[in-house]
Amino acid sequence: MKLIKELLEAVKRDKSYLLGFFLASVALSVLFHHHNWQSGSIQATTQKINTQVPEFSKIANIAKRKQAFIEYLTPLVNKENNRIKYQQALLKSIIEKLESESYHVSANSKKLHKLARQYGLEARFIMRNIDELKNRIDIIPSNLIVSVAAFKSNWGTLPQARQNNNLFLLNCEQIDCNSKIPSTVVYSISQYLNFLNAHPSNAKLRQKRNSIRNRGQRMTSLSLVGDLFSDDAAGQTDQVIAIIKNNLLE
Repeated sequence: MKLIKELLEAVKRDKSYLLGFFLASVALSVLFHHHNWQSGSIQATTQKINTQVPEFSKIANIAKRKQAFIEYLTPLVNKENNRIKYQQALLKSIIEKLESESYHVSANSKKLHKLARQYGLEARFIMRNIDELKNRIDIIPSNLIVSVAAFKSNWGTLPQARQNNNLFLLNCEQIDCNSKIPSTVVYSISQYLNFLNAHPSNAKLRQKRNSIRNRGQRMTSLSLVGDLFSDDAAGQTDQVIAIIKNNLLE
């Protein structure tokens, strides 16, 4: 570390940018050697930022592996649900402004049309279907999303699920495979939530959720799981229910 201080003092004394760059490079090399920094460590940090699926299969203890999966995924799902809550507030604000005509109508119409397209509704007829848009822009219990991801990806270990971070094994009939957005875990969660909220095959799930809302009841994982899969996939429903109950994800 004494060498680094001497090099930095030399930079202060000398006004040459070239010499300064050279001395700074030497100082950086000394730091790498002194702290045993490796380029691999930097790459690992980048992977965390990009939210790639961790290698859960390396956790030999099954109970610990499941807990690590739950702890990893839950805050990411919560973040996406919070984004949907923001869209709910945005929709409410847009409707109020359009009805009162107290704000730029064209600007709010564009925002409304964008939301309509995201949630699978035709933008030009959105005012006729505003109640349907309200029903679609809603959260799904985080524990239910985590439970489905655990089932589909075998707790993050299934190779097909790890590929492109597709924890829910979504296919091109369910989501837009032409999207240019990098496929991260967060994007996978966002796509799955949008699939549940917008795709025609999940109308029954949305009706059940809306019914629970209207009755003022608490929405839980178990209250929606029965409408998560098609009628010919009862076996999948049973397996997800088992995951919910065995891992206290109710």
